[in-house]
Amino acid sequence: MFLLDKEVPVTEKILVIFFFIIGSVGMMMCVSGVGLFGYQLYVYLHDGFWMPVSTIDGFLSTLNWFSPISESTFKLWLIKPNIWIGVHKVLTFIPMSIFLFIFPLMLFILFVLVFP
Repeated sequence: MFLLDKEVPVTEKILVIFFFIIGSVGMMMCVSGVGLFGYQLYVYLHDGFWMPVSTIDGFLSTLNWFSPISESTFKLWLIKPNIWIGVHKVLTFIPMSIFLFIFPLMLFILFVLVFP
């Protein structure tokens, strides 16, 4: 195996593990985006209305799931922004399903360009 080979430098092994973890998280995000879109489509076909989920809604539900009690600065900014208003408007406009699908692809392209 590559990771057990003693001739391969440790730094290269660490990079391989790092890229594997980042790639796995990115793949899970892509699958989540497709799953969220599929669920929205199911609700639309079943009930006749589209359930919009913005990126802000997705971030808030994720933060509430991980820490429902704490009030972080990012969470407070998502609820009522006082700076970076334009970024908040853009995140409100972008659907979460598209964000979950496009963001990992952008990271993948960035990693391919930085680490050929």
